[in-house]
Order: sequence, then C-alpha cells, then structure tokens
Amino acid sequence: MKSAGVRCVRDWINSMFSVDQRHHPQYVELCNLTSLVDFKVTGPRVLTSSTTQHDCSLRHLRNRIEEFDSWIHDNRTGDKYAAQSMFPVHRSSFASNVVPSWLVTEASTYSQSEYKRKERVRAQWTESTKGEGKKGKDKGKKGTSGKGPEWVHFLHFLYSSKWHGSQRHFASVSSGTAHHAAEDVLLRQLWRKAKFERDLVKNARFQDGYCRIFKSPSHVPLCASLAAEPNDDTFVDMLTALPQVDADFYAKEANCIYWTGTSRVIQSELEEQYGFVGGSYDEYVRRKSQQLFATNPMLSQAVMVPSWLYEYQATPPVPAEAAWTLLPREMLDTVDEPC
Repeated sequence: MKSAGVRCVRDWINSMFSVDQRHHPQYVELCNLTSLVDFKVTGPRVLTSSTTQHDCSLRHLRNRIEEFDSWIHDNRTGDKYAAQSMFPVHRSSFASNVVPSWLVTEASTYSQSEYKRKERVRAQWTESTKGEGKKGKDKGKKGTSGKGPEWVHFLHFLYSSKWHGSQRHFASVSSGTAHHAAEDVLLRQLWRKAKFERDLVKNARFQDGYCRIFKSPSHVPLCASLAAEPNDDTFVDMLTALPQVDADFYAKEANCIYWTGTSRVIQSELEEQYGFVGGSYDEYVRRKSQQLFATNPMLSQAVMVPSWLYEYQATPPVPAEAAWTLLPREMLDTVDEPC
C-alpha cells in the first residue's frame, strides 16, 4: 500500500472507488474495516487490565482484517470461492434469515417496487420505439400491421374504463353496412358494461399499458336512494357516551394510532388499496345533493368523534358545479357561475 503512494488503508480504499460508487454498501463496509485497522495500528499501546479482554480485541481485529483480505483477493483474482473461504465466520445454513422478519419484509417491498419501476421504464421505452423501421432493406416498415394487433389492444384495455389507444377503433371505420354498424354498437356496449363494472367494484386499474387486477377488497357500491340520515342536527358525543375509562383512552390519538416501528411503504399501500366508498361518481354526487330524511330516527344517528379523528374521516370533495342545486338561493344570487 505504501508503494501505491497512500498514507493509510482508508486512502488506499478511496483510491479504488470513484465518488459515484461511494454510496454503495460495500464501500461503507470496507471503509469501516479500514478505519478500524488504521485506528488499531496507529493508536496508543494501552495494556488492558484483563487478558481475556485483550485477546477478544485482537481476535476481533483479526476477523476484520481477514474479511478485508477476502475482498482484496476477490478484487485482484476474481476467485469468489477462495475469497469466500477466507471469511473467519461461516454460516452453517442459508435456510433461514438472521435479521428480523420486519427487515426482510421491508427489503422485499423495496425490491418489488424497484422491479416494478424498472419494468415501467422498459415498457415506456418499448412503447416509444414500437413501429420504428429497421436499417437496411426493412427500412420504413412498421413494427405491426393489420387489424389483429388493434383488436387485441382494444380487448386488452376493455376493463380499464378508458380507451388508451387510438381515439377510434376499427368498428368506426366502417363502410356504412349493417354488419359494421351492429359491430360498432356491440363494441360500445361491451365498453360501457366494462366501465360500469370497473367503477362499481374498483378492482381493475390501468397501469403502464396493462390492466392489472389488484388484490384489493371489493367495495360495496353506494346507492344514494338507500342512504338514511338524521332529519335534524342532533348528535351524540362519542366521548360522553362512553365510560370514563374508555373516554380518556380514545381522547388521545397516541393511544389509538401507533406510528413507532411502522412501515411507511405499507401505510401508503393501505391508503391506496382501501378507498373511501365504492360505486360510481354520479351516485356519490347524488348522495350529496339530494335531500334525505330518515323514516325512523332510531335507525340513524349522528356521532361526534374526537377532533384528532377528523383528518382520518376526510371524504372526497365534490365540486360546487355538481352540487349547484343544493346551495341556497341567496348564495346563488351572489355567484355568476359555478367554478
């Protein structure tokens, strides 16, 4: 190492890794190893009071040096088997993990997200280069031709509730015959049926050129005509109705929501998976705009929850234009048009 013109082992490692590679976990581990070696070599010679403590310190240093030597041998010769045999500590089996289960779950989730990200980039690149001509005699030819791929494309996006291809399908390019007209009507009815089913159960989502069925529970569709609400402004305070011990417990958010040790990745997936309510948007707007009343006040009762629970009960907003008829007349006179 001195022949390479470096002062210590750390400088020798830094000379072998570029600045862009110094965020890699292997560099961090090697930097810790070299720092330990440098500190032990250049440190003061202090005699420990216990011979056992001194032997353990030397044994630990020897193990770290052997690990560092294993990496040097692998980097110099490329012989991974010989480098693996130099490790001072070997595992007897790889059938189980040493780390906790939550760390394995976090690593698996991160690996899956990275794999999906790479697949999205690859799909976007493939979609952007589709149909380009090849060099030589095939120059100018498209990658796909005929009506077959377009039909497959249409059926592939049938359950995505949106048409993500051409703005027209082949049934619209008809010559006016009865056969083509019937075919056009059939395709449009199938598309509407698929869109209705998708909006109703919310279990099919369009993502990166593919319609995937996610493992999410089917939501119960909202029917505005069957909803019942109290016919007055009376409500029941939840904390007052509960016993004093339960009221003191539910009054604090820290007693009900535990943020320590939770996974932000899993939390984001749960927020995306569990929506507010199932059904179509028209039913949701109709539910907000119509005047509802309960035939039996005992069947429905408004409950006031603690203030910390308000943000967890936030519902999707409705534009003023959708609920324009619900606004009072004196407010409508002050507004030119809904925004």
